[in-house]
Amino acid sequence: MSKRRHIIIGAGPAALSAVDMIRSLNREDEIKVVSKEKALPYCPAILPYLLAGRTTEGNIWLRKEDFFRKMDVDFVGGKEVVKVSPEDRRVVYGDGTVDQYDRLLVAAGAEPISSAAEGLGKDDILRFHTLEDYRRLNELLASHGEVTILGAGLVAVELAMALVERGKKVKVIGRGRPLRAYFDEQAGAYLSNILLSQGVEITIGKSVREIKKQGRGLEVHCAEGDVFPTELLVSCMGVRPRLSFVHGSGLGTNQGILVDSRMRTNLEGVYAAGDIAEALSAFDNRPGVSAILPNALAQGRIAGANMAGEDRAYQGWLSMNVLKMFGNSSFSIGTAMPPAGEGEVLEEKDDKKQSLKRLVTKGKELIGAMFINVDLDPGVIKYLIEKRVDISACKEALFARPKETSRWLMLKSEKDSAI
Repeated sequence: MSKRRHIIIGAGPAALSAVDMIRSLNREDEIKVVSKEKALPYCPAILPYLLAGRTTEGNIWLRKEDFFRKMDVDFVGGKEVVKVSPEDRRVVYGDGTVDQYDRLLVAAGAEPISSAAEGLGKDDILRFHTLEDYRRLNELLASHGEVTILGAGLVAVELAMALVERGKKVKVIGRGRPLRAYFDEQAGAYLSNILLSQGVEITIGKSVREIKKQGRGLEVHCAEGDVFPTELLVSCMGVRPRLSFVHGSGLGTNQGILVDSRMRTNLEGVYAAGDIAEALSAFDNRPGVSAILPNALAQGRIAGANMAGEDRAYQGWLSMNVLKMFGNSSFSIGTAMPPAGEGEVLEEKDDKKQSLKRLVTKGKELIGAMFINVDLDPGVIKYLIEKRVDISACKEALFARPKETSRWLMLKSEKDSAI
């Protein structure tokens, strides 16, 4: 077999997972990893911990330079791909240079959604998506004590928690309640109460119309007529797959780059994985973008294996959120908020303890779960759903004692499969 040349666009978890898999199967193929950022690979999920002071920049790198040397991988940082040309198997860079590939993996991740910012400078509205974003915000926090966050999703909530740990006054302005993509109204109310108890001010039901400079600070003008002054403003209005450089390439896209169960796109030799990929879901093979770390790692492994000549299938993504909030825990996975008539729901809540337990089953299988302040192992619950373990004989026990029963079910399933 002739030696192949793999180019991987992006250096996040999906890209690195693919590198590991390719090299485990083939030591001869050429691999080049190209990152838009100048830094060594890191996971953006670490940024809130960095801002809160729980870790330092020296501890955030997913791979060091010697890793790429030992793995015989050409890593190039600070180089942006601006065009993909599948007809001649080339990628074009912002500096005008080009590269040839035999296999291409697009793992360029997502980019922030912009907010209303006409007439403002690039540093007036901050973001919290990259290491450079963190560095800029961290620098400004030295001389500012008040921060307003636009958006109420996962990144916004994690940023709010980090800022509270830094002793800052924090306001969250969102169109909807915090974390509504993962938790329903009751669970969301518990999570909002946790933030409120830590001094975070939450305002929802607002749409930003305009942002203006006012003295040394800014004013957020909402369509509803409200005006919110602030010293610093961070936009966390969500992210979307970074698709601009594949426009006109012929790649099939919807929300992200469409892929099949092998992480193949519609074009020969081109794969996609991670936050940019619109892959198939675990339950119904529905295409969707699920931008969480476990899915990125799994997709990268499958893409890498198939790029190296294997034939492996992705088992599908699961929606999932695990979050620790000032000593409180929250976990949501799968079909945790089922439509009416879709699955059987077991639920118990305690307003005083701000706790909630919910299992969603269909037939003999667990298809979703939601827990607030309940002791359990999220990874074990994920296993039961992904492996479609039969829980029918101990459904009530799983609900009453989720940690112990889920572990027992997992061990039994592993033992049975080994027979």
